[in-house]
Amino acid sequence: MNRLKLENKVSFLFDLHLDLEVYFNHQLRSFINTPFKSLSVFYSKRHFDIPQAKKVGLKFLVVQIQSLNYNNLKKTIEPLEDINIFLENFNNFIKVIKKYKSFKIIKHISDFFGIKKNQIGIFLGVEGLNFVKNLKEVEMLWNSGIRVFGLTWNFDNYLAGGLNSKRSLSNLGEKVVKFLVKKEAIIDCAHLNFNSAMAVIKLAPKNFIFSHNNIKKVFNFSQNIDDRIFKLIKNKETLIGLTLLPPALSNINKKKPFFNDWLSHYNFLIKENKKLIALGTDYFGFNFKHTPIGAENYNIFNKNLIKFKVDKELIFKNTLDYFYNKIRKWK
Repeated sequence: MNRLKLENKVSFLFDLHLDLEVYFNHQLRSFINTPFKSLSVFYSKRHFDIPQAKKVGLKFLVVQIQSLNYNNLKKTIEPLEDINIFLENFNNFIKVIKKYKSFKIIKHISDFFGIKKNQIGIFLGVEGLNFVKNLKEVEMLWNSGIRVFGLTWNFDNYLAGGLNSKRSLSNLGEKVVKFLVKKEAIIDCAHLNFNSAMAVIKLAPKNFIFSHNNIKKVFNFSQNIDDRIFKLIKNKETLIGLTLLPPALSNINKKKPFFNDWLSHYNFLIKENKKLIALGTDYFGFNFKHTPIGAENYNIFNKNLIKFKVDKELIFKNTLDYFYNKIRKWK
């Protein structure tokens, strides 16, 4: 396959879900409890920066732009329902990220092959289409460069049902999915409920992923993939981005999560179907103080991947192959 040539001796990482936009979003950053510093500077008390990325071989990221507000008074997450505010946040992020020469945004096949040896490729995603009310708005998002689409973030909206409901896709939701399939976009089922996820899998059998989800059979958490869906997707062409999201690993009110909790989900997939395994850290998507021990940042996490003989090459190849099959059709 004619693919981006990478150095054979370097062990790379491809993260399906990094909430980097949260770090630059003044309204959301208080939620993650991390002070702001330039990404060009190494700082061990945050999940990610450029020196860490280069040290561990982090070559590709899916960066999610949020459709959420953080209510500081109530300390709760709320849906962002104004597309103009979303676009303002999106454009602000693009302006900031372009100031870092280490990043290259990938919208087309030419961008992919244009990545330099010392650059990190960024795929733009949206975590929830809570503000979308018609198909033209989705087309606008595609034209702006977004390539990974989460239909919702736990909340019900005009398109789909969130984790805490039983709603399936709406008529508009079905039209959106069919449009995205034609574009060879990637549809993220991470925050969909059972009925909505099943509908996406039926309509987009080769265009869906679970970007930051663990396995409910290993640990029972609402966002983890339940056995009915897992049996359905076990042999499909898809990815499960095993996540470091603390409540997806343990009951954080009783026990702080550890790297080994993440490893148990990895070992489960190794036995069931290793071709499904991807990485979706969800770094910057949760309060830093809850970060699993042994995965406080990319540097520490990578050391444990090596120590416990996690097959990084397999994970990278799985993810790159899946994305390349879509990228080569992006023109």
